[in-house]
Amino acid sequence: VTVRVKAGDSNGNYLLGEAALKVVNHVSKNQYDFPLKGTWAAYGAPSLISHHRWGSIQEFAYDFVKIGTNGTTHSGTGSKLTDYYAYGEPIYAIGSGKIVSIYDGATESNENLKQQNETAEEYLERSAVLQQKLLAKGFSYVMGNHIIIEHENGEYSHYLHLQNGSLKVKEGDYVKIGDQIAALGHSGNSTEPHLHFHVTDGPDMAYSRSIPVSFDNISLYPDDNKNIRHIHYGQIIVTND
Repeated sequence: VTVRVKAGDSNGNYLLGEAALKVVNHVSKNQYDFPLKGTWAAYGAPSLISHHRWGSIQEFAYDFVKIGTNGTTHSGTGSKLTDYYAYGEPIYAIGSGKIVSIYDGATESNENLKQQNETAEEYLERSAVLQQKLLAKGFSYVMGNHIIIEHENGEYSHYLHLQNGSLKVKEGDYVKIGDQIAALGHSGNSTEPHLHFHVTDGPDMAYSRSIPVSFDNISLYPDDNKNIRHIHYGQIIVTND
C-alpha cells in the first residue's frame, strides 16, 4: 500500500511525503478456545466499523455480550447490573499459560449504566465525563479488573472489565486451557457488563500490538465457514462444548 501525505505550513509552503507499507496477513501461532461458553454476540469485533479498529493496541479486540429473546442485552430497564444477561458469566483461559498480571481493586456500580429516564445523549455526555476521570487516574483504571496470561510464542491474552472479587488466579499461577479464571463484570471504562478481550504481542496493553486470533471450538452465525474462524462485528458465536 502506498501512502501519500500532503502537508502545509502557515506560510503556504507545501510538502509531499510518500512511503510504502507492507501488508501482512498475520496468523496467530497458537490454537485457542473461546473465553466464554454458550451463545454470545460480538459488539466490538475487529471489523472496520468497530471503535477498536482505529487503535493499534486494540485493533483486533472484541466486546462480547449476551442477547436475550427480547433482542436486547438486558431484562427490565437495564439500569441495574443484575439486569444484564452477561453479568457474572464465567470466563475461561483461552489457552494454557502463566498469569503475568492481575488487578481486582476496581469497584462496580449501577450509577454508570444508562438510567431509565435518561436520554442516549445525556448518557453519552455523562459517560464521557466518567471516562476522563478514569483516564486521569491511569490506564489500568480504564481496563478495570483484569487478567493477562502469557502463552507460547510470545502471545498474551487480556481479559478486561471483570467482576469485582471474582478473580480465581494470582500472578505467577499457571492455568490450563478451559480453566475458569474470573467472572464477567462492569469495572473500568464500561458502559454495560461485557468482556473486552484481545491478544497482543506483549504483556503491557499500552505498549504492544493487538494480534488477530481465531477460535477452534465455535460456530458462527451468519455466514459460518469452517475454514474461517475470525469473528466480525455483529456475528453470533456459539461454543461447541
